[in-house]
Amino acid sequence: MIACKICGHETENSLQAHLNNKHNIRNKQYKDMYSNACIYSEEYSNRLKFTNKHRNPVYKKKLSESTKKLYQNPEWVKTHNRALKEGQNTPEAKINHRKGAFIYYECRTKEQAKSHRESIVKSWKDPQKREKRVSALKIAHNKLEVRGRHSRATKKFLNSLTPEERLKRNQYLKEIWSQPENREKILKISKIGLKAAMSSEGRKNFYIANKNPELREKRRKIAQKRLINQPVMSSLNKVFKKALNNVKLNPLLEYPVGPYVVDFCFLEERVIVEVDGDWWHANPSMYSYDNLHLIQKKTVYKDRREVTYCKSHHWTLIRFWEKDIKKDISTCIKQLQEVLYE
Repeated sequence: MIACKICGHETENSLQAHLNNKHNIRNKQYKDMYSNACIYSEEYSNRLKFTNKHRNPVYKKKLSESTKKLYQNPEWVKTHNRALKEGQNTPEAKINHRKGAFIYYECRTKEQAKSHRESIVKSWKDPQKREKRVSALKIAHNKLEVRGRHSRATKKFLNSLTPEERLKRNQYLKEIWSQPENREKILKISKIGLKAAMSSEGRKNFYIANKNPELREKRRKIAQKRLINQPVMSSLNKVFKKALNNVKLNPLLEYPVGPYVVDFCFLEERVIVEVDGDWWHANPSMYSYDNLHLIQKKTVYKDRREVTYCKSHHWTLIRFWEKDIKKDISTCIKQLQEVLYE
């Protein structure tokens, strides 16, 4: 008889099932806890070794052939896959899967992790497997529940990182971005994303998302955090702020107005000032709309929406371009003063 060192449970052959079901631990964890402990009886372990060594090769071949025949039958494959999905979608199965995955990732060695990573990279390089995975990911990410789970998991992971780990991660990302091949790939992916966002379906989804009160509340909280934490201003905004302070004008900085966070806001006069970079906001005196980059087009679309929002809510919006500020900032300040002291 073998006795469990944790609870004293006794069994004739093996403690493996008892450890997995009762204590939620693997054999390796149990061995680490109790180095002299036995999981299998001597008789049972000898029997396992014998059966594995002396298993009939003809029987093995027959078994593999019969399995292959079954998988050739499309009806059997459908029923088999359906049964698997039904079994995996139950809450108990999901919990057990998560526990098993957590135990595996906690207990694996560095060599196992390395080989696992290499196998994943290899499988992604295979075009057929890649296509299947991409289509499966697209279907999964169309569901709000899956997107929510993914974002929560990402936040949890990023919050769990220590300052050293974050620094290491940032350095690793910089190395990836410095390589021209990786940079091209990332830019291609970002272009696809921007195209999708600028399409009619993307705009429709954006409009629907803006109507969602939960998302609006989230956006409001993010804006509040930005105000409390006092974000780092751009160099252009710093120059403009200094010029405003010189003429004793003290606007609110990075102030939330509806769904937008504006650069400078004069609350009593209901005047908003946006200091825009020539490239990012596509200065019309320098860039024609037909030749714009996708990022510029997206920013222009957002700026137009901001203008309509300000007009409908009785705000005066003034835009100053980077080119004009660098050329003659005093003229820009005079224009603003004229609007403020009308």
